[in-house]
Amino acid sequence: MLDRLAGRDYYYFLDGYSGYNQITVAPEDQHKTTFTCPYGTFAFRRMPFGLCNAPATFRRCMMSISSDMVEKYLEVFMDDFSVFRDTYDCLANLAKDTTFKCDKECLRAFKDLKSRLEPQEGNSPLIPIQETFPDEHILKKIKYIILYHCHLAPSGGHFGCTRTAAKVLQAGFFWPTLFKDAYAYVRSCDRCQRVGNVTNINEMPQTNIIEVELFDVWCIDFLGPFPLSFGQKYILLAVDYVSKRVGAEAYPTNNAKVVMKFLQKHVFTRFGTPRAIISDEGSHFVNKWLKWLLDKHGVKHKVAIAYHL
Repeated sequence: MLDRLAGRDYYYFLDGYSGYNQITVAPEDQHKTTFTCPYGTFAFRRMPFGLCNAPATFRRCMMSISSDMVEKYLEVFMDDFSVFRDTYDCLANLAKDTTFKCDKECLRAFKDLKSRLEPQEGNSPLIPIQETFPDEHILKKIKYIILYHCHLAPSGGHFGCTRTAAKVLQAGFFWPTLFKDAYAYVRSCDRCQRVGNVTNINEMPQTNIIEVELFDVWCIDFLGPFPLSFGQKYILLAVDYVSKRVGAEAYPTNNAKVVMKFLQKHVFTRFGTPRAIISDEGSHFVNKWLKWLLDKHGVKHKVAIAYHL
């Protein structure tokens, strides 16, 4: 980009305002953009910010539209357009249906505007631009008064956010953020938070409690390999989920034969056949011989990754 700007006399920067919102989402894919908020469930009909493929899709659209101008006097990055040329007539090339002519009057108006914006010597510095306006503060006070009479006043009734917003509409008032402001106002009401009922949204999700008896579920896994000691390299470990009782034995290898021998010697004959055995996905646990042994005794084999054991 810097190489293309080198030697150019004029450079323009254009912003594709709300460009993302001009691309529609296919009707069959709109349900994939569904999101939930306190006011219900909604889906986007036009491409929003935040989708994983939104930047690439928007860039493809912009490149296809301006393919005849890219790398000549136009560069596109996301929704930003950089125009560079040696003359003022480069903007006329961006208009597809209309023509733009920069004449002497346009140049005079540009220079006049530039001189008014730049501070001159001896003059006072420029007054900073006010980001807020008095009307905004007045509007906030009006909205607060309306919500007060529809919720907190003796005639309000301390209803919920939806009912409060409905009362505002019934009174003949409306503004774009009415439901959002009503929700925030109700949430900030001290009396509603103290004496209000607990709804399903505020309740903790209920989880089922699995009842497991003593020695019903065992977890087995191999430890090792370790440095060779008395001909042994691995330790097969079994832990009961309820009592946390541990059974372990060292073996020279880790295979299905070792696992079957360990279960019959340390689990089945001492504590009875369990209801389930949990192991990882190793080939010494997931094989047809161990499956035959567990099916014979009616034991369910559950496979999990190592971090969930």
